[in-house]
Amino acid sequence: MNSVDKSVKDALGSMGRASTPAVANNPFNLNYLDLISGELVPSRPNTTVWIAPKPVFSEFGLGTPTVYGSPACLLEQVKHHHTSSFLVDTEAFQSGPWYGTGSGKFHAMALLISNAANEANKLGKSTFIVSSSTFKRSIEYELLMQSFNYDLAGADRSQMEEGARLSPITEYYLCRSNF
Repeated sequence: MNSVDKSVKDALGSMGRASTPAVANNPFNLNYLDLISGELVPSRPNTTVWIAPKPVFSEFGLGTPTVYGSPACLLEQVKHHHTSSFLVDTEAFQSGPWYGTGSGKFHAMALLISNAANEANKLGKSTFIVSSSTFKRSIEYELLMQSFNYDLAGADRSQMEEGARLSPITEYYLCRSNF
């Protein structure tokens, strides 16, 4: 390799993403969520965007409006006008689309969840995390724990305000943590 080839390679390597033009906004102000339909779109009022292990998500089935948080459109799901809360069960980081999020290998995934939680907080929506024992202390752990308003791990009914109405999902995690 001659010095010119090396210089060009070094220059292109250092420019990276900064050298590409910005992606143009579409003229219709559509986001990714507007282009899809089905079970990823919060279609009923008071929907919870929920990142949980698939078996837990399937087991829940209490008729509460929930949508599975998708890495492809999480921010749009959380910002949707039907969404009232955002819940992350860190057991979801053990398999499925969120695999490895808390491990340090996929910091971008943790950052995506943190940004969605911060956006939900700004919009006045409730944010919950269930930090399981498999979710080890790490940069991702600290990032996510600071982004959510409530940690339901080990929550106890006696800690709840007397007479307060709890969502079915909160009830589910309270019952599960008391076993």
